[in-house]
Amino acid sequence: MSSREKITFVPKENQPQVEPQQGVFTDSSLTPVEEAMVSSVLNWDHPEALVPYIEEVFGRSFILRSPDQSSSPEAALLGEYDGLQVLGLGGVVQAVQGGLRFEKETLHISPVDDQNHADELEAILQTSSIDKSGQIQLKTATYAPLHGMTAESAQRRRYHSQQLQGLVDTYRQAGKKPLFVLPQFVAEGQLTNKFDAEGNPLVFQVYRVPLVRRLPNQIIESMYNDSYTTGMAKSVEANYAIGRVLRGLHVCRYVYGDPHLGNMSHIESQLGNTMYITDLGNAKDIENEQLAVQRKYLGLDLAIAIYSQIELAKHLSVLFSRTDKDTFSITNLTITHLTALLGGYFVTELSRQRLTHPELIRLAEQLALRLETQDVQQLVDLLANVIEKYQVIK
Repeated sequence: MSSREKITFVPKENQPQVEPQQGVFTDSSLTPVEEAMVSSVLNWDHPEALVPYIEEVFGRSFILRSPDQSSSPEAALLGEYDGLQVLGLGGVVQAVQGGLRFEKETLHISPVDDQNHADELEAILQTSSIDKSGQIQLKTATYAPLHGMTAESAQRRRYHSQQLQGLVDTYRQAGKKPLFVLPQFVAEGQLTNKFDAEGNPLVFQVYRVPLVRRLPNQIIESMYNDSYTTGMAKSVEANYAIGRVLRGLHVCRYVYGDPHLGNMSHIESQLGNTMYITDLGNAKDIENEQLAVQRKYLGLDLAIAIYSQIELAKHLSVLFSRTDKDTFSITNLTITHLTALLGGYFVTELSRQRLTHPELIRLAEQLALRLETQDVQQLVDLLANVIEKYQVIK
């Protein structure tokens, strides 16, 4: 658990308006000890005993350190993890409300509330797609539990995690280091007294995951604990790797769907570095879409990653602007990160000199300025045109 954060579970007696959650496993390859740990939260039976094992908390999940597994950065490259991410059995309101957290605070894990919180969660549950004419279409869920997960959401996450694992396995079978590693599904079950709007039981899942901080926290902590220069170097390296991850997915006609920085971590090891990517419920296979629509999907995927860059830049600007207002300006930070991201994405074109580095920087500057208009469709159209120009897919 982060030394900056204190974690607690909300006791049953402090939840008079919420029926204590209960449930059962329907599929599990957890060890008996691990299953008992998850069961204590599943049935809210003294979950506070898990506090020493908690490494990270989110809006509808938390990560435990497994007492039965060991790992290392090198082992993580092989998909061997020592963490368990428990989804759909509780979460913290701060993560639902506030995005990135860097200050010391007490985080209270609350159980699942199956009342409809779709309006409250609209901003983080909105999904996007591309229609036949190449226009972005936004969709908002009509039902959403607080800290919980519907069967449909769980099914998508499990399916796409397993599909993309096939791509990782292909790299390994070819003797190559994979561009990314993924969560490993290990358990699933139902809450027997928590239901969605249609009366279906809510679902929980457990995945094996590496015990690494998410990328924004990695960058900020490096800047504080090492130096700003070291943190920026890590950020640039990670963004270059993100560009390569997206390119690797895109040439396989797959889009991540939610490639913001908070869904990724940079794993550094003596065997090389890679990216850990998670939250794959919005991933999509676009193989059967028209080519023009495919390019728009790739542009949208890149646009989501790019907007995430400006959010990070805003945080860095606030945290470090007291030293040098020019160096820490949002625009400069965004261009630096975009140049790295695009450098990874267009690494093939750069190596073959179909794209020069000055052209890459001009593209990053153009995109940074386009961000100021907040016109997502224009940004996606621009990126789709660049993707077509350099024949990323054809």
